[in-house]
Order: sequence, then C-alpha cells, then structure tokens
Amino acid sequence: MNISEAKSLLAQNGIHQLNKGESLADALDHVQNGSLRKGYKFKRDDGALMTENQIIQHENGVAFSKMVTPKEYVSDEVEDIDDITDSNNYREDKTKRGIATGCYYCGTSIRIDSGDSDEDYDVHEPEIHCDDCMNNAIANLAM
Repeated sequence: MNISEAKSLLAQNGIHQLNKGESLADALDHVQNGSLRKGYKFKRDDGALMTENQIIQHENGVAFSKMVTPKEYVSDEVEDIDDITDSNNYREDKTKRGIATGCYYCGTSIRIDSGDSDEDYDVHEPEIHCDDCMNNAIANLAM
C-alpha cells in the first residue's frame, strides 16, 4: 500500500489528521485492526486547533476510559502449594496449610487461608489479587 492509498483509506474512515505522536502505521493499524489510536489529539474533528485545556480534557477522558476498563479473569491453574514463596503467602493463620489459588488479574499463584476445611472452602473474596496487581491498580488510579 502506498501513501496515497493509505491516506484515502484513513479519510474513508474519518481520520483526516494524525494525532500528535502518532505515525501513519499506527493510524492504519487502528483502522484495520481496531486498536486504540496512539498519541494525543491536538485538533478538533473540524480541524480547528484545540486549546491546552481542551487537550487536557480530551486526554483525561481517554485516561478515565482506560482506568475503568475491567480486567479479564485469567485462570484457576496454580503451582504446587509448597512452591509458593513468602511474598505470595497471604495466610493470616500460618499454622494451617492454607490453599493455593490464582490472582484474579494476572494468574500468579498465591496462598490464602482456607475455610474450616479444604473440602467446603468457599471463596470469601471473589477477586483475590497479589501485591503487584494491587500496586499497579493504585498507580493507575492515582495518575
């Protein structure tokens, strides 16, 4: 595909101006694969320049939409319970063996307290997560 074909394809899909920091390949990837557009917008759809406050408002909207996008559940597959290190050991009662489960977001194996017995264990917290995912969530929400 040459440049004129790429420009006409973008124009047919309503993209007449690249975002600041966005390449032609990024815009084509957005049109063909539906990926998010890169860079930040500095012109309105009609071509008029945006003020600095309008740019900030637009970027805050994009950041907010990314922030509230729910994470996808990974899996329940876990390592052997004896292989889980202390950093992923979330048991309050260290005298009991506990059970192994996966982090809701990244799937890392973590060790948690079991119920009264391992057979009738009921998940008390449906979204158990590791410290790394919690720190990542805090960092994303604080931005």
